[in-house]
Amino acid sequence: RWQASASDQVSSTLRRDAGGALCLDYDFRGVSGYAVARRTLDLALPDNYEFRLRLWAQGPANHFQFKLTDASGDNVWWLQQPNVRYRPRPRELRIRQRQIQFAWGPAADKRLRRPQALELVVASGSGGGRGALCFAQLTLVERAPVPAEWPQPRVAVAGGNVEIDLGVLREFSGLQLQWPAEPTPGHRPRDYAVEADDGSGPWQTLTQVRRAAGPLDALYLPEAEARRLRLRALDARPHTP
Repeated sequence: RWQASASDQVSSTLRRDAGGALCLDYDFRGVSGYAVARRTLDLALPDNYEFRLRLWAQGPANHFQFKLTDASGDNVWWLQQPNVRYRPRPRELRIRQRQIQFAWGPAADKRLRRPQALELVVASGSGGGRGALCFAQLTLVERAPVPAEWPQPRVAVAGGNVEIDLGVLREFSGLQLQWPAEPTPGHRPRDYAVEADDGSGPWQTLTQVRRAAGPLDALYLPEAEARRLRLRALDARPHTP
C-alpha cells in the first residue's frame, strides 16, 4: 500500500526492516530534491485529532514533511520541519491538528476534512547526501474537542512546590509567571524547574530556569501539553507565589 517516488536524479526505495518497520532509503546524489513514501487512504477526520508514529532515521539533517492531500491531489496540507536530524533510535512523533497547515492548492475551504493520500517526505536541506527514514505504528487518534471556554487554572502550594491545575489536558507554547516584587515576606526562587503531568505518567521536566530575574518570567515552551504544571525550586530559599 506504500509506494516510493522521488524528484529527478534522486533515488528512493522502500523496504521492511527486521522488526517490520517501513524504511525509505534515499540518495540525493549531489542534487536538490525530495524522496517520498506515499499511500492512498480515505480518512474521515474528527473535529480534533492527532497523528502518532514511531520514527527514526539515519543520515544528515534534511527537511521532513508530513503531507496530506484531498481527492483532487491539488490541495495539500502539511507539517514541515526544516533541517531536522532524527535519532537512530525510535521515538514517538505526535502531529496535532493545529500543526497541520494548508500548504497550497485552489481550495476555497482551507480546512482539512477527508484526506485521500498521505506522504512522508525527505527534502534536501543543509545535509543532502543519503540516508534512511523509518517509521512504524502510524495511527490517527481522536482527541477531546476544544472547549468553548477554558477552565480557570487553580494554583496551590504543596511541600515548597507551586502546582497549577489547568482543569483539562491543554496545549500551550509558553508560560508567564508573575512573582511578588521583592522585598516581600518570601522571595521568588532564582533557580527552579517547570514540570508537567499529562495524566498518563510521572512528572516530566519541560525546562529549568537559572538566575531568574523576575518578577515576570516569560518562558518559551514550544509544543508543550499538560493537565498539571509544577514549579519546583532548585535552591533552598523560601518563596511565595
